[in-house]
Amino acid sequence: MEPHVYDKKYRPVTKTTLFTEADASDPGVLSGHPPPNMKNVHVTVGLDKGGNPASVKIVVGIINQVRPNNPNNTILAEVCPCEKDQYDDLDSMLKTLAPLDTALLAGGLLVDGERRVVRLFHTGDYAALRTVLGHKGPSTTMPCLMCLSTRSPSREQSVLGAKYMTLQDVAGPRTLRSSTQFASGARVGHSGSGNHGSGGSGTPSERQLAHLSVELPPLLTVDPKQIVVIQLHITHGVNGRFLVLATECVIKCKGSAAGLRFTHRLAALLREEVGVTPVPYHGGGFIGRDCHRIGDRSDAICRLLLLELTEEYHTAYKRTRMRWSRVRKTLSR
Repeated sequence: MEPHVYDKKYRPVTKTTLFTEADASDPGVLSGHPPPNMKNVHVTVGLDKGGNPASVKIVVGIINQVRPNNPNNTILAEVCPCEKDQYDDLDSMLKTLAPLDTALLAGGLLVDGERRVVRLFHTGDYAALRTVLGHKGPSTTMPCLMCLSTRSPSREQSVLGAKYMTLQDVAGPRTLRSSTQFASGARVGHSGSGNHGSGGSGTPSERQLAHLSVELPPLLTVDPKQIVVIQLHITHGVNGRFLVLATECVIKCKGSAAGLRFTHRLAALLREEVGVTPVPYHGGGFIGRDCHRIGDRSDAICRLLLLELTEEYHTAYKRTRMRWSRVRKTLSR
């Protein structure tokens, strides 16, 4: 199969250029992000946790085939018998894999007699990805692995908020991270005293700009634009966001008191009519099949909103729900 790279208008870019050894010195090639018009092979490298006994596995896949996530179509590259994916454990696992990764990016792959460049995607859950990248985690100022937006509006980080926006902002383009920022931020963070570069002189914004919430060197070359969180986590996150969005719409139309009353009615509807209950972990969210059941019965939530929202807001919410339903089941497969 021939997967495409799309331009800013979502049109597939025509691939006309072959990969040569002369291109191997290109920084984009060495980070697995070659020019979009170059013939390529889409390769994934991801971490999978679990099993009995527990282990961490590094799995390699090729997207240029039907059902690329099928276990029969993936390659088990490394196994470590540990319960958690700690940085030091992954470092020891990847010491043998990293040179092969570099050789693959520099040399490309032969497909039907043509040498093609490798477009590398890193996949897994957030915790595994941040460990591979040396990122500090979700509680830092810049928790996103792909962009530089800040976690939430604050007075001490107002300079960063004005420059990069916050994750709560929904309008405007994001300032994406680059592969060099992970490496440069890690050098600053790793050389910091005690708290990995969060101390020192200057304002909080200036100190944050020095390391960008990265404290350790990345274990693999990565281009942030090609980080792919596993689809299951996307569906969980979007499902929860839709429930919060319904409450926010009610507050916008009728005020906070009406929003509080609506949350109680929404909880009763989900339990009695949809038949789901939140789990006692992950902050009391919905997981697994419950997310899809809520999506399948989103018409019940829209009916509940009918008496709470103006026609404009109700139509917008319902339309957004319908658009999400078009891709939700595909993502889960």
